[in-house]
Amino acid sequence: MLTQFCSLKLLSVGIAILIGFPILQINAAVEIPVWNLGIEEPHVSLHFGDVFRQNAKYMPMPDGKKALKIDLTTSTSQKFDSYFRSYRHLPDFSQATLSVMYYTPEKCGVTQFTVVLCDRNNERFPLTVHVAKTLGWHTAQIKLDAERKQPTPWHSSIRAGTGQKRDSGGQLNFYDQPMRIIGLLGRCQTVGAPANWIGFGPITLTVQSSRRAIRPDIVTGNAFHVLKKGEEEKLALQFYNPEDVAYQGNATMQITDAFGQNLGKKRIALSIPPGGAMRIPVSAPNQYGVYGVEILSQSQDRKDCQVRQSFCYMPPAGPTPNTRATGFLFGICTHFTLWHIDAETEAEAMALCGAKIIREATNWGESQQNKGLLLSHRYIDDPMEPFEKLGVEYQPVLLYTPKWAVAKDTRVVWPERAGEYSKLRPDYAEWRTYCRTYFSHTKGKIRYYEVWNEADIGFANFPWNEYIQLQRIAKEELKKINPSAKLITAGYALPPGAGHTDPNHMQKTLRDIGSYDILAYHGHSMYPQFKAAVGSVLQAIRQNAPGKPWYANETAMHSANIGELAQGGLLFQKLLLSWAKGAIGYTWYDLRDDGFDPSYSEHHFGMFTRDFYPKAVYGVFNTLAKHLTDAVFLREFSIPGIWEGYWFKGGNGDLYYGFWNERQSITPCLLSKITGTASLIDLFGNETPLEVRDGSVILPVNSLPKFLRIAKGGISEKMEGAPLIHPESEPFAVELKKQSIARFRVENPGTCPATILLNFSTDAPFSIQPVKQKLSLQPGENKMISVTLTPSAALTGHAATQAMQLTVSAQFNQQQLPNICVPLASVRNAVYKNFLPEQPQFHLGRAQDLFQIDMQPASLWQGEKDCSADIRMARFKDDLYVGIDVSDNIFFQKEKGFHCFKGDGVQLFFSIPGQQDFWEFGLALTPKGNDLYCYRMPKGQVKPEGIKTRISPLVGDGLRYELWIPLGALGLTEDAGKRGIRFNCYINDNDGLGRKCYLGIFPEKLSDRFPLIFFR
Repeated sequence: MLTQFCSLKLLSVGIAILIGFPILQINAAVEIPVWNLGIEEPHVSLHFGDVFRQNAKYMPMPDGKKALKIDLTTSTSQKFDSYFRSYRHLPDFSQATLSVMYYTPEKCGVTQFTVVLCDRNNERFPLTVHVAKTLGWHTAQIKLDAERKQPTPWHSSIRAGTGQKRDSGGQLNFYDQPMRIIGLLGRCQTVGAPANWIGFGPITLTVQSSRRAIRPDIVTGNAFHVLKKGEEEKLALQFYNPEDVAYQGNATMQITDAFGQNLGKKRIALSIPPGGAMRIPVSAPNQYGVYGVEILSQSQDRKDCQVRQSFCYMPPAGPTPNTRATGFLFGICTHFTLWHIDAETEAEAMALCGAKIIREATNWGESQQNKGLLLSHRYIDDPMEPFEKLGVEYQPVLLYTPKWAVAKDTRVVWPERAGEYSKLRPDYAEWRTYCRTYFSHTKGKIRYYEVWNEADIGFANFPWNEYIQLQRIAKEELKKINPSAKLITAGYALPPGAGHTDPNHMQKTLRDIGSYDILAYHGHSMYPQFKAAVGSVLQAIRQNAPGKPWYANETAMHSANIGELAQGGLLFQKLLLSWAKGAIGYTWYDLRDDGFDPSYSEHHFGMFTRDFYPKAVYGVFNTLAKHLTDAVFLREFSIPGIWEGYWFKGGNGDLYYGFWNERQSITPCLLSKITGTASLIDLFGNETPLEVRDGSVILPVNSLPKFLRIAKGGISEKMEGAPLIHPESEPFAVELKKQSIARFRVENPGTCPATILLNFSTDAPFSIQPVKQKLSLQPGENKMISVTLTPSAALTGHAATQAMQLTVSAQFNQQQLPNICVPLASVRNAVYKNFLPEQPQFHLGRAQDLFQIDMQPASLWQGEKDCSADIRMARFKDDLYVGIDVSDNIFFQKEKGFHCFKGDGVQLFFSIPGQQDFWEFGLALTPKGNDLYCYRMPKGQVKPEGIKTRISPLVGDGLRYELWIPLGALGLTEDAGKRGIRFNCYINDNDGLGRKCYLGIFPEKLSDRFPLIFFR
């Protein structure tokens, strides 16, 4: 990229490896080219451009100079919203002028445009220009000042590394550099005028003053910040001085592990020469894992610089070049075709952690942009090459119809989205030619081909019978050219019976057994939902295509709301379950985050951040691949409600037992009838020896998965297991003004008498009686014990809102057990008989209540008037009453039944003690009246009857949603209500362009962390 600045007279050039662009030293005002849109032609997209009949093209203006022309002459909207698929950083600055050249026709209908800048923390800064009214080229000059706070009206931000909200949208924030240009917005005075277009040319930056902060980076010897075992000496903290004057200051570095443990803080005196660097060696951690690094540099004459970075320390599972995967397939999705510049780095990062499959869309429309042209090898061969060198096999998805290939006789499922031509059905003859050409060109390189992506939802705007014809054509052509290759169905986003285009899309495809070799299923969800969905997929296979294999070839969960450690745990659980249930492989979605927006979940599925800092899930994938590559599944060993586990035999002959449960606290469990040497392996591959006593080991079972490794031994077919100490519920409900009881079941599953010593303590202001207990149990005997918790005067309402727990320290036959720490939940969300409280039990309307928002700023949540809710609950007769007052400035709902969640409405979730799953209901006001839909019910329950609903307008903008749910309809007893029901609620918001967000008490549909409500 240095060539674009070669004509400038610069004093020096700093080190550029940190952020991917040259760091320029500027003494006087210099005009620096940023982007010449007419020449460089970065990939630009219009948000809902097809829907609003807008287009963006690079073409000559009337004077012959090429520019980016955004055309709204036939648009049905007055606004346009464009964004760049790639981005261009601005050089650092203190004061600068951003110049944008633009062309306007005579009597231009575009009245203003906005350049959208984005900073390091993904705060978005709109810079609006009023358009000149005269014909020809104009230059807009926008002053930028990094020393003053600037408006950020679109959304809140999270300070890097803290996970805490920094400033709400609409307040003023500093530019956290480096800055980048991400898009152009604009508006017209009227709709449909012939002069509603504008052209954009060169964008430059003139830096008047630059006193830039130094740039720190944690370095490991590679661009993706992974420290390999054996290369510990490469770990260092490096500071770059971008200025032509020396830097004197100091810095602090704090490292935390993935479990939140602070490993200490280090202070560093900095003295860096002009344009130079300073390297400080850092001792490698004692254990493998992903580590967060918080760095703050300070100086009297420079801006402070605070960054949060990370590195992963691990024994690599790869690469294994010149070998193809055998057995179970370890794969990762990525979007390398959109980011060609990073393909080699992505390939190295992927191969290092043991991945052998890369799944990515081919994008027919980009590889063959015009009818009759040969496929562009730039989009086929070039991106694949660095992966092939390292032994990572390409598994392409054939999809995205070019405009010229759209079938004239196609039928659309969603007429309102007919303008999105890439998702329309292609002409069958053109599709056949494309498949034949692609299969011929890639013969011998590719073993698995996939036809379309998630054809059961919005990626395919055509009916099932047209999709299946595409699949049949592809299968015919593939078997002619490469009979040994396998054809995979479109990965199904939803389980059987839930497809948007056709509820039975998957079942119909399964029955057409000659048109495919492998069924693909995705399932982006938490583990319990995924497990239930996999069960329904397997049932559909048994009923419609017995013996057909399946592939979990795009499934994950984002870290936006659950955190990075929990995301890594989900990979462990979902991969092992998929393998145990017969999947041929598992592909995580995806390698890198798609962006930086802290409030947009789609930006947080990656194993790395967008700029290549590793997340916990990367280290977990490496652990799985290192130990289970070439392994075979043996059997499941689980105890319902206590723990879940799966046995594998590794390629080296060792046995691996992956286990977990859904509780946050540890449940010590005894696993018996084992021989050999035992050890415990955590998520990141750290191994700890375990004592095998009388053929048994004690496992610390909780929600973080682990491996039990058995070397030089084996397991009996009659293997047994049971918990030693098990809390009756988690959390325990405690009263604020009277005594509460906490109960535990203590068991001796061994073959000899046992003595158990228990010691109870708490960090909450409660006294405990008794503090110690001693039990003697015969083999197979169990007892229920209890302790009384009495609140002290210090337990105020404020104290009750803090995290509290009850800790049990125990010994089993003089063997120390891991501590059991059970959360305590104060009874705050009480539900009373015949009494509706004035104050709501729950209020939704804060930034932290917001989830799953659209990536475009025009559609972000704007505050409480945009959407908020108050939720009140009570019991009247034998009904549970739920009243939800929703404030919403724009009401939009055109769906019905299953699809009501896409428009304005509410969703309610109930998890009841003793039931294995949860209830989910949706309530919406549709054009045909109130629509109540039951999305989900626990196993063994029947569809509820007798639920009454009412939806009525509120004063102002909003609706009141009311439900009277018979307790019996949910299988809800008075005793269960006193123990505590878990409750969650979503408020869906659609302003006419699709579901843009939802407000929720908790981000996920199913979790043991839902808030509790208690009957009183």
